[in-house]
Amino acid sequence: MDLLKIIASILLLYSSLTQESQVEEKTTNYPIYAHQAIDILKKEVEEKYKVHCYGRGGSLPYDIMSISVDFEANKPATIIEESRILFVSIYEKFRIIINEHENIRPFLREYPFPSQRIELCLSYDSPAKQKNLQKGIEYVSCIKGIVRYKKRNPHTGKYETIYQEPYEEALQIVNSNR
Repeated sequence: MDLLKIIASILLLYSSLTQESQVEEKTTNYPIYAHQAIDILKKEVEEKYKVHCYGRGGSLPYDIMSISVDFEANKPATIIEESRILFVSIYEKFRIIINEHENIRPFLREYPFPSQRIELCLSYDSPAKQKNLQKGIEYVSCIKGIVRYKKRNPHTGKYETIYQEPYEEALQIVNSNR
């Protein structure tokens, strides 16, 4: 009788440990899912919009609090209206990919994942690559739901925000012009 109890205890303990291992494996894969979403975005937008992904990241302490990705456009600086259209197109594609990715969904801090949690940066060819200083927008970013359009100060070399707007406003402007 004691031998049966020992065997049952060992089987119960083994079963418990393997289940914990499976749960731990599932809960530690969320950074992989975040990178999968970024890879899907890269594949869909690099060729279509002639941009190149040069950075990725996010805040993933125990769930997916934010996801970020950086692109460079293979063209010179542009005006705000053109920058907004390209930026919103990439941003919306990313938002859709994140929210439709079934594996990532349980680990999102909020679902649907809001624009305030998606960080995207888009830079245009740098002045070092061009003979003349840029005449338009060189860098667009959206952090915490605010889109900032920036231009490099020729005296300091630092980017300065020349215009900013809530992401939802930029989205509305782009959608109203389609």
